Amino acid sequence: MTKRTKRGAGERAEQPTAPAPAKSVEKAKAEWLPLHVARMRFFPSYATEKAFPNEVKRLVATLTGPADFSVAEIAPYVVRVAFGGVGLVIDAEHGEVEIEANVVGDDWAVIFDDYADLRARIDHFPAVFADAAIKLQFREAARRQHDLALRLIGAFKARFREAVDDGGAEIFGRWRDLKAPFEPIYPDQWRRLAEAPGGDWSPGTDMSTHTADGRRGDVTIYSVHVQPHRKQESASHRAVIECREFMIDAIRNQSGSGRIIQTQLENAARERWPRDRLPDRAIKRCFQEAKNATNSTGLVRRGRPPKLIHSTQ
Repeated sequence: MTKRTKRGAGERAEQPTAPAPAKSVEKAKAEWLPLHVARMRFFPSYATEKAFPNEVKRLVATLTGPADFSVAEIAPYVVRVAFGGVGLVIDAEHGEVEIEANVVGDDWAVIFDDYADLRARIDHFPAVFADAAIKLQFREAARRQHDLALRLIGAFKARFREAVDDGGAEIFGRWRDLKAPFEPIYPDQWRRLAEAPGGDWSPGTDMSTHTADGRRGDVTIYSVHVQPHRKQESASHRAVIECREFMIDAIRNQSGSGRIIQTQLENAARERWPRDRLPDRAIKRCFQEAKNATNSTGLVRRGRPPKLIHSTQ
């Protein structure tokens, strides 16, 4: 028989310590990304360093249409979108967006009267465009770049939410206490969180629930990080990517010598990819994306719509 001992009135029984969840870790893993960086790398699949510039080019083409915006890689995970001499830098290495101080291609000429630039993290980029400090001849181009920056940020965040919902991005954070271990944040929990008020100068990103008047709620999660899941692409997903690239190349090669006939290009794609990998509707979607990416609306005509060839591959 176990001997029982009396406890004083103020003493409490010692409670057993609950084991930490299986996925909790004390330190952020090397492959994890801070939230403000991760939000810029999903389209909604995670973009490799090689794929990132092309993904941004497609996104810019979708958002701007035929406008004369040019996109060029300037460093790993960093591209510059140029328009009217004003450079917009999309920096997914540091999770920041910048309207550059210098005129694109001229390091001696400046955009801003105070020789400054406009650079901020994706979650802190100013929503209001203040043009007073911008030289008059660059104000319209800078305004267009600021508008594009906000639209890109919105698109980045929307694609990141898709990645979270689809399991392509796994989120971790320190729940309620900076000393707590990292634990998972599941998609249903993530949808109820927003950036914690007052965290503007934090080196990471803190998320919290919110009260009706905009203050922090009863849950704050500190130092949120993301683990990208570079999933093996399905055959159908690879086929869509390959078909889109094939059509972009075909349109660019043809545009100098005449109009592109949509049905001919769609049939050429059908010959290359069997129906079980690339349905008819996917081919038509690839064509629309290729047309947008090449700004070739005026160079395309449908022609007579012949029956799509059924591949026997």
